[in-house]
Order: sequence, then C-alpha cells, then structure tokens
Amino acid sequence: RTVTVVDTTPPVIATNGVTVSMWPPNHKYQTFQVTNFVTGVTDSCDTTIALSSVVIEKVTSDEIENGNGDGNTLNDIVIAANCKSVQLRSEREGGSNGRVYTITFKVTDAYGNVGRATAKVVVPLSTGSSVVDSGVHYTVNGICP
Repeated sequence: RTVTVVDTTPPVIATNGVTVSMWPPNHKYQTFQVTNFVTGVTDSCDTTIALSSVVIEKVTSDEIENGNGDGNTLNDIVIAANCKSVQLRSEREGGSNGRVYTITFKVTDAYGNVGRATAKVVVPLSTGSSVVDSGVHYTVNGICP
C-alpha cells in the first residue's frame, strides 16, 4: 500500500494584536515593517516556513485617497517593492471619524497553501478620539507572489 499525505491546511500567521495610532495627522509618511505586526508563522507540514516568508499582500483605507480636508495629497499607501514594508500617510479627512488602514499579510507554504492575517493602523480625528472603520474605499496591492 501507498499512503499519500496531501497538505491542504494553510499556514497560520500570528500577529501581536496591536492597532497603531498615527499622530499628528501631518501628511507625512510613517513606515511599517512586517515585523511591526507579525510575530511568527506556523504550518502543520512545512516546518521550514519562516517569518521572512511573510509579505504585505495589500493595504486598504476606509477613506478615499484624496478626500475633503485631508491635505490634497496622493499615494497615501506605498508598498515597498519587496512587500516587506509599507509607507502610510498620517492624514484623515477633516470632517470624518478618522482613517483606518488595514494591512493584509500573506504567506504561502511549500504545498501552495496560503495563510493571511490583518493588522490595523488608524489616524484619529483628534487626540484620544475613537476611529470607526467605514469599509474599504480604496486598495493598493503589493506586487509580490
């Protein structure tokens, strides 16, 4: 008899669970690395998978890129060519409830199974105010496999 084991279980990305708040909303970039949020990767069959395999798949914003009272800037999300970091612009619409960026991390194991996890970065309307995620208004995709 031949027993063939087929791995169909995706790897698991562990995050630190921290939501980062960017302040002040000065229209400047802040750079975030995968390692600012991701603490490890596990897989039931692929023991060689490592934290270095995790990439930024995409980043979304719950505000449009150039909205009212946000400084009239473009390219609020810039994912690095190696998909290991992202620059996020510290700004939000003046009359809004704050901006929520959602970073999606991705890792693929040796068998082609894909695991994903997310982390949030917020830009509040004012110091100490809560931010409400109003859904995706635009997305920037990474170019890494």
